[in-house]
Amino acid sequence: MAVYNRETEFGCVRNGMRVKLKGRIDLNQIRVLAETERYPSWAFSAYKEVDPVIAKKIKEALSNMPAELFDKASLPGGVIGFAEATDKNFDSVRKLAEKVEMEY
Repeated sequence: MAVYNRETEFGCVRNGMRVKLKGRIDLNQIRVLAETERYPSWAFSAYKEVDPVIAKKIKEALSNMPAELFDKASLPGGVIGFAEATDKNFDSVRKLAEKVEMEY
């Protein structure tokens, strides 16, 4: 919003937030200079100390959440469900960490 209101000349934002603002502001007034690879978001994980039965129940609840709940929640980016991640889904994060020389 600071870029849109001309309070600053540059900003970074997730595509999901741009989608959420569609219709509320004139997105043509914001020039996108570059986009990154997609990075995993809304990741859920459990510590090894968490009871596996509880972790499984939470996983099942998220995986089986009815679509109408997502509609009512109006989550950024139009989230319509959760999917189980694999280690490969986080390759883009590791690649970025290496590029900026961040230890992980």
